[in-house]
Amino acid sequence: MMAIVNRADYSPKLIFDLREHYWLMICHLCQLNQLILGWPLWEQFRLVKSHPSPSGSIFGLAEYLASLALFLVVMTISDFRYQYRLSLAKTDLRKVGFWFGLGVGAAILATDFWYENEFFIPKLISNPNNLKATLGLVFLTFVFRAIYVAVIRPPVFSKRNAKQFFEINYHLIHQGNPDRLQVLAEELRRSMGTIVAYAAKVKHVKDENARENIPQHQAYAHDFLLLIGDQRFCKVVVDKVPAFAFVCFQEAQKYQLIHLPIFQFARNVGQEFIRNTNSSFYQEDSGYYSGLVGYARPATKIIFGSYEFIEKCAGDGESPIDTDYREFGEFNEKQMEGYSRASLAFLDGCLAVTRGRYYPHSYALARMLGSFESSISGVYQIDGKEHYLKMPEYGHLKVTVDFINHAITLVEKHAVRPKTLRISDPLHADIYDDLANLIFKTIDAASSVSSPVWTSWAIQYNAVWGSIFGFRDNSTCKIIKLKVRRLLYGKIKEMDKFANFQGAHILGYCLNVLGLKLTDRHKGFQKEFYPLQAAALSWTKANYKKLLADHPKVAKACLQGTVSYDAEHHRLVKTYSNATEKEPVREFFELD
Repeated sequence: MMAIVNRADYSPKLIFDLREHYWLMICHLCQLNQLILGWPLWEQFRLVKSHPSPSGSIFGLAEYLASLALFLVVMTISDFRYQYRLSLAKTDLRKVGFWFGLGVGAAILATDFWYENEFFIPKLISNPNNLKATLGLVFLTFVFRAIYVAVIRPPVFSKRNAKQFFEINYHLIHQGNPDRLQVLAEELRRSMGTIVAYAAKVKHVKDENARENIPQHQAYAHDFLLLIGDQRFCKVVVDKVPAFAFVCFQEAQKYQLIHLPIFQFARNVGQEFIRNTNSSFYQEDSGYYSGLVGYARPATKIIFGSYEFIEKCAGDGESPIDTDYREFGEFNEKQMEGYSRASLAFLDGCLAVTRGRYYPHSYALARMLGSFESSISGVYQIDGKEHYLKMPEYGHLKVTVDFINHAITLVEKHAVRPKTLRISDPLHADIYDDLANLIFKTIDAASSVSSPVWTSWAIQYNAVWGSIFGFRDNSTCKIIKLKVRRLLYGKIKEMDKFANFQGAHILGYCLNVLGLKLTDRHKGFQKEFYPLQAAALSWTKANYKKLLADHPKVAKACLQGTVSYDAEHHRLVKTYSNATEKEPVREFFELD
């Protein structure tokens, strides 16, 4: 309920005080108004007649057009690197520069027109040089802003420019211009740490719909790692900017337990380092010749030396030491030597971690050994050739044997002794089994070279047997010799079941290399192979006649090098070359 106030409630004194208060307020407002109106600055806004400056123009239309033309020429014909940097800026400086330049030019033209016609203008800007100086400062600020972005502080990948950054690089990489790709590789080095860090936050999802919940900058970073897997880009990186590959590998190796879509880039870069004999990887073979790079070996250690990273790439798809079967067989000897060095760097890291045990299974190791097996598949083409030293097949064989020797040294250094000396099944094969199997495959390849006599001996003994089992006599070599011996004997024993050319070649190899006369099992050179020699001779003595009658072609395959069959006396004859005597030295082996 509202209270009713009577006028009688106001006393005359109260009414007088209110009137006096209001009057004082009005007086103060009037004084403030007079103070504002009397402000000297208002004088500067008074309209006066404009006049051109008698001292000349500071930044006239002619000067502006000249500077604009020079700036445009510099921006359009300058190095692609600076154009690329400007295109990555969050603010499109090219569009801004167009409207900015148009506005400044129009303002200068309007200023000259206004002052030349002496139109009225506020006194504050009655001097045209002041206005033109301001326009010149604005134009100069924009020019140096563009220079700052293009030269001083180039843009890098960030949340703000992720989409623009990806789209521009996608277009340029897809275009495939080698000179521009080189610039991209040099410029992207600064951003790879951020890109890999953002990509590592993306969870591995198979459903495309789930990508909608991924932050945009992380999704673009994830796709960017796929983008740099372009083969043309990887080729330019290896040839011109190897440091970019080093940065990518080092950043990716920080996230060993996180799925990163980088195996395509790692595979292509690794293969290109091996394929390109002019790459920095081939300058690291010796510090004596290459100096600091040869001692530091950055490509060898970073690209091929990380077992965990290479194994992760192999599990995802392919690794830097995986080979392309379509061209691996065409590698020359130098490329094969490069692949061997890369493989040994990986094997060193692998053995240091796994100690040579069969578990966990290494996809990269299995494929690497498989590559060496496939590289010697063409050795049979040496058969019948007298001049073979320059044949690529011979080069592949030499490199494979050299890899085996270095691998045995690494096994002796890192691997633990196996629990059993028997041949393990493929699921439980350790590094000893792997090397023994590779040696067996190498011997099998060499056994296909049966003529001429000297070629057969040079391949079977000098290049393979003597190089692998020469004067090495450590515990690792003894274990591997035992496993190789059992593999060879097992293949010979298969001929009890059915005659086959592989078994015949292996038998012929053993007869040619070990000889027909039993060595001393207790002393002498290669006494470890006495059981194999005895078993081979025993099988030949008991079965050759039947093999000759039933399978003459297989029986003929058992005769290699200087071993021949004397049908008249039913015996095998091994002839040794002797240039000083009338008759060569011969060994005879009587057959049942």
